[in-house]
Amino acid sequence: MKAEIKKILNIFILVILIFESFTIISADIKSSGASAEIIYQIPVYIDNTQSSATPNPFQQMIKIPISQFSSYIYDNNSSANFEFYYANNTIIPSWIESVNSTTIVVWLKLYSIPADSSITIYIGFASKSTNLLSNSGTAGIGEAPQLSPIYGEYDDGASVFNFYDNFAGDTLSSKWIDSGITYSVNNGFTASATAANGYIYSNTQVSPGETIEFYGNLGSQTTTTTVETGAMSIPAVNKQNYQGVAIGSGYPSSGNYLAQMTTNTAISYVQLPGAFQNAILTINIVNSTTSTYSYNYGSTVSVSSDAPPYPVNLMLLGAPAGATSYSFAVDPFIQYYLVRAYPPNGVMPSVTFGSVSAVKFQISFYQTSL
Repeated sequence: MKAEIKKILNIFILVILIFESFTIISADIKSSGASAEIIYQIPVYIDNTQSSATPNPFQQMIKIPISQFSSYIYDNNSSANFEFYYANNTIIPSWIESVNSTTIVVWLKLYSIPADSSITIYIGFASKSTNLLSNSGTAGIGEAPQLSPIYGEYDDGASVFNFYDNFAGDTLSSKWIDSGITYSVNNGFTASATAANGYIYSNTQVSPGETIEFYGNLGSQTTTTTVETGAMSIPAVNKQNYQGVAIGSGYPSSGNYLAQMTTNTAISYVQLPGAFQNAILTINIVNSTTSTYSYNYGSTVSVSSDAPPYPVNLMLLGAPAGATSYSFAVDPFIQYYLVRAYPPNGVMPSVTFGSVSAVKFQISFYQTSL
């Protein structure tokens, strides 16, 4: 009997020693913050190689190579199974700009990245039958308005960019002030009339260190009829002449042009390639004297003369400087208009993807003492 009791005591002591030597850890290897549906994740390393920090907030472009993650990712514009998040239980507001057979282009709204530093975020994948598209900005991921089956259904651009309008519905939003122009809003903005002394400009102003973009159609013109759209400007006292930069079609000759102006007579033009159809125009306000422009993220044109005083308003549409009237041979159509942060020295932080790991619950042990 005593031997049996002694044996039981020895077993009990051994169990105690084991628990003193090892601690049980229950670990979910998924970084917190992802939706419950997430089953795989990838670390994404974003490296700011510049000697100054990115602005706060900062919009980061990420190009997802579809072939690299084809076993995990799905996006057909009406459904997408991925989202971005930090490791501290925070979803990152994200907006899909475009999807083609090879690449998904996404913009993320991040906190400032210090100079010569990198941060790690995560992209998580649910099953391919799970739809994480959302217009909330606080869950899932959004997309550009023209991508969704219902215009703007999953558009969270207002949560991602410093200024954003997708011209959804049939009225111009209170973000704009208009006078003297006949236009229509029908899931996009269209100007469709002849007008004098007309303008539409924003309540919001922009300054050096910001980038303006808009997406839409102008079409290439064959006459010298003038169209000015997408300008950043300050309307002058008479609301006709303004200072800023614009995209124009058909003036001073056929084709599409960038115009930089500050006075009634100081206008310089740079011709854009081809017709402006389903295209993105980017205007980078580099500093108080220099702006750069690109068409569908192609080659950059720099203009360092006739820079306007800052801050400036965003011009959606306006008569060219010195003109008394203008008309539209091809109606300009704009589907979204946004402002985002300009990266340090114009260099977007680099993006590197890590390895895919399964998101699962596991139990592990580690030794604490002997």
